[in-house]
Amino acid sequence: MKHTVKLLGIIALVAIIGFSLAACKTDDDGGGGVDSALVAKWYNEEGTINELYEIKSDGSITALGTAVPSVKISTSGKTITTRETIAGTVLGTVDYQVEGKKLTLSNSVDASGFAEGTYYKK
Repeated sequence: MKHTVKLLGIIALVAIIGFSLAACKTDDDGGGGVDSALVAKWYNEEGTINELYEIKSDGSITALGTAVPSVKISTSGKTITTRETIAGTVLGTVDYQVEGKKLTLSNSVDASGFAEGTYYKK
């Protein structure tokens, strides 16, 4: 009887772990990594010292010098997708183009978190 209870406990534990892993979102839930051309501190005017956005390679962002831990970005083609970190819900998208040290954002949809315009990196 002890062995049966122990075996049922182990089976229940394995099932709980399996369901937990199955429920976790993966990195390929609709988004890729971050285009390395975007990884930088971006300023709203050439030569200014006031950083507007910082995009990191892990998809985390800083806006106006403040980390935004509830949001991550990914890129696909020339589109940035902004997602809520906990649920993975898409908040919005914005198209981008990088030419040298110039970033142009356009066609912002929903709450991408990015203002359309031109930005510069140092």
